Amino acid sequence: TGLEINQEAVREGVASGLRLINQPIEEFVASSPHHYDVVCAFQVLEHIPNPKPFIDACVQALSPEGILILSMPAEDSFVSITANFHLNMPPHHALRWSDLALRNLADRERLSVVDVWHEPLAPYHGELHANVLARYYLQLLGLKKVTPIEYRFRDRMVSRLLRFKPLRNVFAARAKPYFQRANVGHTVVLVAMRNGARLLVKNPGGDQEISPR
Repeated sequence: TGLEINQEAVREGVASGLRLINQPIEEFVASSPHHYDVVCAFQVLEHIPNPKPFIDACVQALSPEGILILSMPAEDSFVSITANFHLNMPPHHALRWSDLALRNLADRERLSVVDVWHEPLAPYHGELHANVLARYYLQLLGLKKVTPIEYRFRDRMVSRLLRFKPLRNVFAARAKPYFQRANVGHTVVLVAMRNGARLLVKNPGGDQEISPR
């Protein structure tokens, strides 16, 4: 079952044979509480200014042994030190989520955390990642400050300097010891389950039970 608030996306999905409903989960769960073994929301939570009703509804939709899986941009990653990252600012992204915030979310909902998993650094983020770390290193040296808009002469000169990739890569490498999450990818995933539930992962060599941690 998929919930979608974009009517055109619902029409296209239904035409493709998907079970999509044009309804927010806060309304949908009233007719289907405690029904679903897994509830997923990928790259959704960062768009919701008031997440409590949404999260409460997700948990309410879980069966007694249900699994909740949420993914969003990782605040504990290079995302947090990316200057002028407009796609991670309001109104596009209303909230930012750290690992601690996700664990507190699970605790408040009385869920056991199975994992807070960070994706590896994706190849398509390579150029952005290198530029972010290089600028971070210059900031550590006091040569560059993070500003909302780069309008000063020094900012423009730094941008031109970092176009020379060998030098940029040297700066990026030197920044890594100072930033613990330098090589963590863009996205974090919370996997949590109701207390007492069992999570079985199917492997070629046999099923494996995963315990909360």
